[in-house]
Amino acid sequence: MIGGGGTELDMASLEACRRSGAKFGLSPGFQRSSMRAKAAGLPFAPGVMTPTDVTLAAKGLGLVKFFPAAMAGGPTALEGISAPFAHLSMRFIPTGGVSLATIGDWLKLKSVAAVGSWIDMRGGRFGEIERNAGEAVARARVSLKRP
Repeated sequence: MIGGGGTELDMASLEACRRSGAKFGLSPGFQRSSMRAKAAGLPFAPGVMTPTDVTLAAKGLGLVKFFPAAMAGGPTALEGISAPFAHLSMRFIPTGGVSLATIGDWLKLKSVAAVGSWIDMRGGRFGEIERNAGEAVARARVSLKRP
């Protein structure tokens, strides 16, 4: 598992993410600072929900956050939205409504690079976080047919 940071809304929060040791940043939407984040050297996945959003992000970014994933139509919606961009090798991180029960449905999609959203670091419930992360990894292995 690789730790990322969000929710990045501006360059200051992106810098705080980098200082905390995060390996990538996420934001709920696409804005011009998304391109500045890439230039700053931190892998960054801005949020997208529509083909228009993906078109804007595709001009310089290959990884985006599909958000809010469940509300936007789930894996079926992402499969349809991502299809026209397959030749660009666009990759997606669905968040927002992804759960342990649905992780396998998301990971079956070739365009999905990672999933997330139910592991929340706030409150310091690290035992719960460890259990949830372990269960997510176990379900991902089953879904991806890996030992």
